[in-house]
Amino acid sequence: MTLEQQGAKKVLAIIPARGGSKGIPGKNLKKIEGRSLIEHAFDCAREAKSPLTVVLSTDDAEILEHGRQMGIELVERPAELATDQAKVIDAIKHCLHQMESRKGGRYEIVVLLQPTSPIRNGEDLDAVIRLFDRPEVESVISVVSANEVHPARMYEMADNKLVPLNKRYETANRQSIRPVYYRNGCFYAIRRETMLRENTLMPQNKTPYVMPASRLCNIDEPVDLIIAKALVKAWKEGKI
Repeated sequence: MTLEQQGAKKVLAIIPARGGSKGIPGKNLKKIEGRSLIEHAFDCAREAKSPLTVVLSTDDAEILEHGRQMGIELVERPAELATDQAKVIDAIKHCLHQMESRKGGRYEIVVLLQPTSPIRNGEDLDAVIRLFDRPEVESVISVVSANEVHPARMYEMADNKLVPLNKRYETANRQSIRPVYYRNGCFYAIRRETMLRENTLMPQNKTPYVMPASRLCNIDEPVDLIIAKALVKAWKEGKI
């Protein structure tokens, strides 16, 4: 889809999938319910009704071939943007500029669809994009309630003693503690100009997209993949 065909709101959805992963080698190509994590991210974008461009950014030859088989647009990431020390924002900016040069125009909104957070769908993506109808919205980050692991119940260690993060609420009952929220990794969306100005996907002005607590599924370590397989199956079956 060309930028002209996208209408007023020009959206670029980027699936970032570098090849290197120490926790789970070949992580982005791991399969859940018969589909790779990259395919799950692509499914979310394809299910959305909002006009958008979807692109896979990677440095890895196997992932590039996987993307070709999927029929997704590709941007090959330079090796220096795919190291453990490389910043995600630099890879996203590289992909954005490559796609704008390729399409001959500018996108208004950039959405990051991390393969490692697979429990989301096109309706969620549409809802995130609709939030940008409000001119005051500069970025949107998906979150879930974190009341079960509230900071009021957390501690630091000092001299082998527990020190509460928030002493005021350490013994407070649940009803008297303000709700807190945790980033679930499903969506990071931001206006192009805000991203370039602040050089981040998490600017000062962040609007939440609150998702059910059951949508918390981040895959970084082998145990996370085991849990994700159970969660995604249950989600697909409508059990969570």
